[in-house]
Amino acid sequence: MKKDKTLIALLDKLKSKADFNKVEFVDYWDGDLCAIGFKRGIRLVYLSSWNFSDGRSKG
Repeated sequence: MKKDKTLIALLDKLKSKADFNKVEFVDYWDGDLCAIGFKRGIRLVYLSSWNFSDGRSKG
């Protein structure tokens, strides 16, 4: 799956903080390089890194 580097970095941070063994990554937004979904059972979470800030001050 080809995704934007900001989304990949965000996913890496999340994976280092939480256990995703029971979560399925789904790509219903294959045309959107900044979006991915997490699915567990009937629940779906949409995650987007569009206009994502890494929290560092630019000043």
